[in-house]
Amino acid sequence: MLPRALQAAALAERILSGSLTQTLSQATGSNFPAGPLIRTWQRRGCSATPSALPAFSTAAPAAASDDAAGLQIHSSAAARLRELQAEKPGSRLALRIEVEGGGCSGFQYKFRLDEQSREDDIVFESEGGRVVCDAISLEFLRGATLEFEDSIMRAAFTISKNPNAEASCGCGSSFAAKMK
Repeated sequence: MLPRALQAAALAERILSGSLTQTLSQATGSNFPAGPLIRTWQRRGCSATPSALPAFSTAAPAAASDDAAGLQIHSSAAARLRELQAEKPGSRLALRIEVEGGGCSGFQYKFRLDEQSREDDIVFESEGGRVVCDAISLEFLRGATLEFEDSIMRAAFTISKNPNAEASCGCGSSFAAKMK
């Protein structure tokens, strides 16, 4: 339990010090809006106030490219996303990836299909496949690769080659974040 608490404390310190939001601004190529981050904290029961945060522009983040500063989308994942989008023509179907506390290693990946975009979403597109994630999750996903695994055991989206993961569980759905 202690390692999770230390990871959470380190992340909170980075958020409040502004280093997390500065990194997000660099990753998206734009100023990071503090408003959506504050709303996310409030939804999760945190008591951060706007006065505890540095000032930021309220401009929406630009769509991110799938380079080293963002999330890599493997051709297998892009192909599966195109198949899913073809089943719902006319929709803006995207795979939403979230990182949340839990799992056997401290953090876990959460995948779901979503047709709605949020104002604080960061969008990645590759080969016709759309992936969205929130700014906090991007901190844990930057440089990782999204793949689609189709085997006898399972057919699922997976995160591989995550440079922010110190260790992961056997199934690959949870990971321990590197302390920076």
